[in-house]
Amino acid sequence: MKNFLFGIMVFFCGFSTYADTLYWGASGQKPLEVAIDFLRNELPEGDSEGLQKVVLEQTNLSCLESKPCYKPMQIVLEVHDLADDSVKAIRYRLVLEQQQSQPWQVISKEEQFLCRAGRGQADFSNKQCL
Repeated sequence: MKNFLFGIMVFFCGFSTYADTLYWGASGQKPLEVAIDFLRNELPEGDSEGLQKVVLEQTNLSCLESKPCYKPMQIVLEVHDLADDSVKAIRYRLVLEQQQSQPWQVISKEEQFLCRAGRGQADFSNKQCL
């Protein structure tokens, strides 16, 4: 009976740890590779003239919550000078985590927009541009 209860407890603890996973990377992938794969369908295609600027920042995070935390990593990817009449730039902020020998996983995503003049906010914000 003890083994049965222990097994159930491990199952539910493990389930709650992975419940927030938005995307699982492949085995052996680095955090940046996982982030790009996760965002692949959302990133702009790029411009043929090479005018877009991409800013990338990777930061190790410390654990802030009481749940088990393994190697949290924040990746911020900004794409500027978009070919859009209202959105000048877009910023993706991802938090990834790797638990023991598991692949990296995306556990949170935030998207922010920088609007062109007269089309909304002048700083990055969660609000859509007009």
